[in-house]
Amino acid sequence: MELSEVTYEDPDDESGESAMRTYARRACELTGMDPEYGVPALVTIALRESASNHPQWRVNTNDSNTHGPVMADGHP
Repeated sequence: MELSEVTYEDPDDESGESAMRTYARRACELTGMDPEYGVPALVTIALRESASNHPQWRVNTNDSNTHGPVMADGHP
């Protein structure tokens, strides 16, 4: 991917556990993983590692990691 292809616009895509299940099913299809085990495992990992990509939490603006100069997306 070229840097010129990067955008900072919110894709307004799905978020939450139902979206994670959809993405996990697709990942299982692409990798050949058994969805009976893969979907629950991937959803668990995604929910522990993120806020389910909820727009409110896509950019970290409220903890000690939010410092430095403001970048092109408008956030430190």
